Amino acid sequence: MLEKFKQLFLVESIAVDITSGNIIIYQQGNEKGKEIKINEPAVVISEEDGNKCIAKGEKAETIKGISPEGIQFTNLVKTGIVAHSEYFEQLMSSYISELYKNKRFLSFSPDVLAVVPEKTTMTNQKILIESIDAAGAKNIDLVTSLIAAANGLREHNDITKASIIMHIGRDYSEVGIISLNKVHFSTSLNIGYVDFIRGICEYIRNETDFVVGESNAEKALLEIGTAFYIEAQDENQAIEVSGMLKRTSVPHKVTITKLETFNAIRPTVERLVSALLEVLEHTKEDMAEDIHRHGIHIVGIGAKISRIDIAIESLGIKARVAPNYLTAIAEGAGKIQKNRS
Repeated sequence: MLEKFKQLFLVESIAVDITSGNIIIYQQGNEKGKEIKINEPAVVISEEDGNKCIAKGEKAETIKGISPEGIQFTNLVKTGIVAHSEYFEQLMSSYISELYKNKRFLSFSPDVLAVVPEKTTMTNQKILIESIDAAGAKNIDLVTSLIAAANGLREHNDITKASIIMHIGRDYSEVGIISLNKVHFSTSLNIGYVDFIRGICEYIRNETDFVVGESNAEKALLEIGTAFYIEAQDENQAIEVSGMLKRTSVPHKVTITKLETFNAIRPTVERLVSALLEVLEHTKEDMAEDIHRHGIHIVGIGAKISRIDIAIESLGIKARVAPNYLTAIAEGAGKIQKNRS
């Protein structure tokens, strides 16, 4: 009885990650493995005058390609930072209300540890803090994405050893060397998961008589897309998606092969490899053994691209996609938050 009474008045802290591709909220005090309570796209669909929100999160993502005139699709987060503070505040407020619906009458608010990109500005940090504060939180602190990721890796939990994190977000990416829980060197670039999708759209438009939308390009990417082509296994693989003839705009079925997806996304993969090479140039000699042993850990929504680890390994250093690639940063932030309390 006493335990139930304590739970009624306990407001568990939360960690918030908006850098990995979605809004991901980790809540303390839950059974191990069940701490992730919110994991939804940071998007809303509203009337063009902005007065009415029609859909948010997962639902908004599924209908974005079919919205008619007078309806606008808004990404609330761009390059890992808040791009539309008013809608972001509303969305966060709804999530906090959902998480604490049985305790809101107490007027208590959760402490928050929020994740920001490694190279974010003070202005962007302030916007994030103010938005979360207005949504009903308090005592908001920040941690950078690469540090959070290093703490959230399940297969490499010795943060005293040097390691390399490649974080492929929705529309930006970061690569950094982490040693002793500090960032030794990092670089960021303005490409991410959406660039793989757009690469397929552009390739089909330029190399065939057809055009496809981003939803169908993403379908092809996830079902047969590959960052590394193996001819013996891949040459006969293809997918049929909906598209249009370029000249007439008549709806038409479009066949996309695995080789075409590889050629379409290869420029984006090559830019990620170039960023990794830049980071490796700043590796200290004494870090080499750790990095050789542990390799490169890939996190973020872009880690779902098939064989992205094999493409990275073409440099001669092992790479692995974190099993919890989408939630590693949120889990790491939650772990840091717990250790601070």
